[in-house]
Amino acid sequence: MRNHTPAWSSGICHVGAGTPGGNFFRRYWIPALLSEEIPTPRCASVRVKLLDEDLIAFRDDAGRVGLIDDKCAHRRAPLFFGRNEGDGLRCIHHGWKYDVDGKILETPCEPANSAIRQRARTRPASPSRPSRIVSTRYSSQWVSSRSTHRGTIWRSFARL
Repeated sequence: MRNHTPAWSSGICHVGAGTPGGNFFRRYWIPALLSEEIPTPRCASVRVKLLDEDLIAFRDDAGRVGLIDDKCAHRRAPLFFGRNEGDGLRCIHHGWKYDVDGKILETPCEPANSAIRQRARTRPASPSRPSRIVSTRYSSQWVSSRSTHRGTIWRSFARL
């Protein structure tokens, strides 16, 4: 049997962004929370810790589930205390409003033509931290980081 070094073991066991273990698990669908935890639109948001990331889950009026970073992009205020206003989650600190994808819908203190809405997000998309996809299956909310997963994996489970 091969003796593994502590560096090798920690690289496999740690699941943060950019780690070998984290990169591996982010390739697959992961159950994040039960659907009953966010049963209706405008219900209270729920804290989720997933792959060493602190996230907030909420449901909008259209029934879509958002799983976004738990900190506001403006002043890093906790979005857990934000208000679910139907089409998004509003930060209590300065009133910025985010949709289920983490895009900014409203910035009350900024001018109407400000470009900050296009640039800022709760969680930027990058190779190590791609955007999340949330899917409801089997009374659970599943999350994936890969856009190629959109709907394809669930066809194989239809026979179950």
